[in-house]
Amino acid sequence: MKLSNLSASIIAGVAVTLFPLGAAVADIGGQVMVQVKVESGCEINGKEVVTGMGNDFGMMDFGTTSPTWTNSLTAQVATAGGGGLVVSCDPSVDEVAVSINGGLSGSRKLAHADGGTIDYQVYRDSARSDVFVIDKQHPYQLADNSSVAIPIYGAIPPFTGSVGKNKGLYTDVMTVTLSF
Repeated sequence: MKLSNLSASIIAGVAVTLFPLGAAVADIGGQVMVQVKVESGCEINGKEVVTGMGNDFGMMDFGTTSPTWTNSLTAQVATAGGGGLVVSCDPSVDEVAVSINGGLSGSRKLAHADGGTIDYQVYRDSARSDVFVIDKQHPYQLADNSSVAIPIYGAIPPFTGSVGKNKGLYTDVMTVTLSF
């Protein structure tokens, strides 16, 4: 059926009257919950840390040595800024417990790509007499919202083998866990 110009104009006028352009046909409302949970927290070296194991706490670099070194090799954890770990917490936290695992091998061994290893140990003091026992929590007290340094020292004993170690890089990754 063919509509005349007049009837088409009337139908268009009725459509505009019933459904005006840009006007809402219906309003539907709802609610969105908004919240934040505030918990005790700490910063490491002035930076907020994330829960979990994705934080970079620095490097312990024993340097370069010969394949048959004769002295103990020593190092200390240093951050990108050159210092060690410093923990600052809000006033509700009065103690931080620190544990360090045994690295990738579970027994603190630096590994070479050829499978060779070099044993190392981790200590709480510069004299290297107080061992960070693998996975044991060691407490550090925070007084009056202050910061506390968490020194981490390392040592590799003198070489005792008959054949020197292969040249190349020996590495490991330790996980340092802070609990508060």
